Amino acid sequence: QQDYKKLYYQHDELIAGIAKGELLVDFDTLPCNFPPTFKVLREKGFHYKPQRTPSYTDRILYRSANKQYLKPLAYEPCPDFATSDHKPLRGAYAITPNAVLTRQFRQTEPPGSYRIAFSQMACRNLPALDVTGTSDPYIMLTWEFVDVLATDREHKNLLMRWTSSGDRKWPKTQFLSRTLNPTFTGEELELSINGPVPAEALLFITVMDYDLHSADDLMCALPINFRDLVGGDQVRYNKHNRATIQYTDKPLLHNGKYSGTITVTIDITKSNQPNPEINGQARKKEGGLLKKLMCRKQ
Repeated sequence: QQDYKKLYYQHDELIAGIAKGELLVDFDTLPCNFPPTFKVLREKGFHYKPQRTPSYTDRILYRSANKQYLKPLAYEPCPDFATSDHKPLRGAYAITPNAVLTRQFRQTEPPGSYRIAFSQMACRNLPALDVTGTSDPYIMLTWEFVDVLATDREHKNLLMRWTSSGDRKWPKTQFLSRTLNPTFTGEELELSINGPVPAEALLFITVMDYDLHSADDLMCALPINFRDLVGGDQVRYNKHNRATIQYTDKPLLHNGKYSGTITVTIDITKSNQPNPEINGQARKKEGGLLKKLMCRKQ
């Protein structure tokens, strides 16, 4: 049993890769307090093939934007499973669904609105996507599961409902040519949303690579839960209902890995009155961008 613990804590590639930000960033997994589950004989119990080194190839990983709503309860193998050279794992988790949380928020929180401004934006160590060894990056704000009133670079109001279909003109900065360390001097992007904010509402500070003759490429992004942004533990509103959040060298993600960093100042103004221009109902659908950021590309 001591050899198994040494194998897990000193040589486990999954734990090392997550710790280094090389894969499945922000996912969690519980310690394997049981024997390795591979490569076993097809019989009950843990009996290993002598030609192979036992290993922990069967795992359960989990992730939640707010960890208090997803709590692991049990994590164990199935030793009596005898039809494979793997022993499958089973886990039990206590989950609070988004629908339950949103219903609670609407019952306990008064209506209102939030104006969110993004400024002093800069990125470092972005990936090189062009053949020249550089990129032409710009920052674009996208979101899922919430209706947003956005202001673009020309200061035109764009009401972007999650229920709308077709292409959307997401608010974005000007692109900067041939750089992996852009500083978007003088640029500011602004969003407005109504509260109570749904539990599943997501914001993505997305970095794109501009291409003249083809579609722009997704470089990386910072996913943020809207509720954490406007009402998380780090938010402190003053007597004028204003708050400032400073992200410095915050890791960006793509394909489940760290992919550069971003620095941005976020100014939030809270109002006790809903914005009458925002009155849509966000549609529940599968989030596509989050998958691209959190999962390794096949």
